[in-house]
Amino acid sequence: MKTETLLQEFRGLGGEIRLMKTDRVQVKYPASGVLPELVSQLRDHKEEIRALLMKEVPVPYLHRVTGDLVIPFECLGRFRWWDGGMTSSDTREWIERYLNN
Repeated sequence: MKTETLLQEFRGLGGEIRLMKTDRVQVKYPASGVLPELVSQLRDHKEEIRALLMKEVPVPYLHRVTGDLVIPFECLGRFRWWDGGMTSSDTREWIERYLNN
């Protein structure tokens, strides 16, 4: 089963899956339960699921006109200076390194 389909099926059953502040995957199973085969497939595809979730989460960026650092509230915890993540200057350096690679 494709990872996207697996994720859709799990969410369709009422399950929640998201990235935590530490980039770990958090899974909340639906009250109705999930088949053991689906749980096994989720575990087997954990890295692919993490990669898909990373695409869903906004990342900090530099504004195209002003050059200001923009840190979306929904971004990964490691970028949230207000929640114990990187400082804004460290985030700016991270973005500049990323853009130069």
